[in-house]
Amino acid sequence: MATETIPPIMNSQKTGGAKMILRRKVVRERTGLSDSAIYRLEQVGQFPSRRKLTAGGRVVGWDAAEVEEWCKTRSAVQLPPKDISKIGSGKPGPGRPRK
Repeated sequence: MATETIPPIMNSQKTGGAKMILRRKVVRERTGLSDSAIYRLEQVGQFPSRRKLTAGGRVVGWDAAEVEEWCKTRSAVQLPPKDISKIGSGKPGPGRPRK
């Protein structure tokens, strides 16, 4: 299996003053976080906010400089707890053993 190298983040001087936007896959690779972890951290203000790249908002990206700064300044990030009230009914399903 070939290992992909992640290109370095360009600063705004190298891109002629334009901000570089990172798409979801690159943000996951750089941070090591899952989509749901990124979302939870965004909701509590502990991760840079996403930017809508299309009118419908289906395509999003993050400012590369903000993500790079977040990576540099974070130590161990405490993820907000999941809201377990929304996770299933607790009833055994296929493949789940009964208690």
